[in-house]
Amino acid sequence: MSVHSLRLCAATCAAAIVLTCSGTATATPIITNLGTLPGGTTSYGQGVNGDGSVVTGTAFISGASHAFRWTSAGGMQDIGVLPDGTWAEGLAVSGDGSAVVGYGTTSGGTQHGYRWTSAGGMQSLGTLPGGGYSQAWGVSGDGSVVVGNGSDSDGNYRALRYTDAGGMQNLGTLLETDYVSYAYGVSGDGSAVAGWSGNFGGSTARAFRWTSAGGMQNLGTLGGAYSRGI
Repeated sequence: MSVHSLRLCAATCAAAIVLTCSGTATATPIITNLGTLPGGTTSYGQGVNGDGSVVTGTAFISGASHAFRWTSAGGMQDIGVLPDGTWAEGLAVSGDGSAVVGYGTTSGGTQHGYRWTSAGGMQSLGTLPGGGYSQAWGVSGDGSVVVGNGSDSDGNYRALRYTDAGGMQNLGTLLETDYVSYAYGVSGDGSAVAGWSGNFGGSTARAFRWTSAGGMQNLGTLGGAYSRGI
């Protein structure tokens, strides 16, 4: 049976839910309430792995947000915040469910993208050279490649790609006149990145596809004013 999973936020019960259904048109959807962290009242599901068995998101405890990882066997696990940080959000989970990425505050109060694994816990990915912040929005199938955005030494917002071997790589922009670029998605094998590049408001944005061989490729629009790859 083909099973598909969607991540949703239920405002009525203020708890993250996951919807599963079979591949047939007549199947009855099954909605699972993922609950909240102990002592909390609110949770949001924000990322799900390839087969729908692992969900990540954000749950609130005493007014502070903590990233979580949920499985049907283990329930909702608090994966916490960065060392000496005050809050964190879980935004994406690898296809195999082993890694969670997102961002949170550091001891200095700045935002850093992180990658969490059961073996290593939540680890800051740092920033671009001379940059002040970073955020992680997407992760490859095995958790080895993370994409997101961060500031460079001049304070410009730039799409980034992180690997353990290469560290944090600035992917640049489509045009020299573009003020910002953001990376939100990455292929299962980590070779291709999707995002957008343009002005701060996004009104001149163009979706891009980045590869190491071809760099950042403009995907154009559907005839409209802008496009975004997410």
